[in-house]
Amino acid sequence: MFNKDMKIHIDWRWVGIGYCFFVAFLLLPTYIIFKPVEIYFEYEFPFSGFFIFIGFVSIAFYIGYRSKGIAVFESGISTALFVGTLLCRGSSDASDHSTLETIGICLFGTILFFSLASICAWVGKYVQARKNRQIRMQISEV
Repeated sequence: MFNKDMKIHIDWRWVGIGYCFFVAFLLLPTYIIFKPVEIYFEYEFPFSGFFIFIGFVSIAFYIGYRSKGIAVFESGISTALFVGTLLCRGSSDASDHSTLETIGICLFGTILFFSLASICAWVGKYVQARKNRQIRMQISEV
C-alpha cells in the first residue's frame, strides 16, 4: 500500500498562507469587531463563535481546494499554529484552572481543530479532484 520511497510533500507556502488567513480573517476581526461591542455595551456577542466556526471551516476548505500538496497536513499544521497563537493569547485566562485541566483543554482543542481542519481540507481536495476530472473528461470528448 505504501511505497518506502514515497515522500510526503508538504507545501510550506500554504501552511504560511493558511496561518495568515486564520489570523487575518478570524483573530483580527474578533478583536476589531466583537471586543469593542462587548466592552461598550457590556454584552457578550453570541454570534462570534458561529463567525469563527464558519471562517475556520471556509479557510481550511480553501487551503484544501487550492493547494497542490497534501492539503490535509498543510491545513492541520496551520491550524495547530493558529491554536497555539490562541493559547498564548488566552494564557492569562488559564490561571483560573489547574495546570492539568489547562493542558487537557489545550490538547483537546488542538486535536479537535486539527481534525476539523483536516476534514475540511480533505473535502476541498475532493472537490478540486472532481473538478479536474470533469475538465479532463470535457477535453477528451472534444
